[in-house]
Amino acid sequence: VNATDFKKNEDPSTFVSEKTGRGPLKEEWMASADPVMTCYKLVTIQFKWWGLQNKVEKFIHSTQKRLFTNFHRQVFCWLDKWHGMTMADIRALEEETKKKLDEERAKGEIRGTAPLET
Repeated sequence: VNATDFKKNEDPSTFVSEKTGRGPLKEEWMASADPVMTCYKLVTIQFKWWGLQNKVEKFIHSTQKRLFTNFHRQVFCWLDKWHGMTMADIRALEEETKKKLDEERAKGEIRGTAPLET
């Protein structure tokens, strides 16, 4: 994880879930994890602009890897926020999140992940 992305409260190597007792994730946690969930993500990038295509596509690939890594770290460390939710709870959270995002978009302030300096 890049130093600019690191957040102590989103560090799976120190987080322990109060609800499930899971964590912390140590170096070889994948060898003994049970149960295991596998998730595949297909990312397709097409930037057809002569002279820039290769550079832009490489940048997007490195950024999406960074986004997914940070997201997965957050999902694990936020385990106590979502563990035990019913489908009704999830739908209500989705609706609340959509409402907040729509309000943020209406304000026009740009936020999100900034590119890393290279």
